[in-house]
Amino acid sequence: MDGLRTLARIIARHYLANPHLYGNGSSPAGGRQTGGGESARREGAA
Repeated sequence: MDGLRTLARIIARHYLANPHLYGNGSSPAGGRQTGGGESARREGAA
């Protein structure tokens, strides 16, 4: 359990020290669109 607490502290410190590396939660990881996006448009156009 102590190891998990230590890991959580390391992650929290990194997050607070480098907020520019993390998104604000408004978009999915990797910047990919959800709900179809490009692939849905290609299928509909064919």
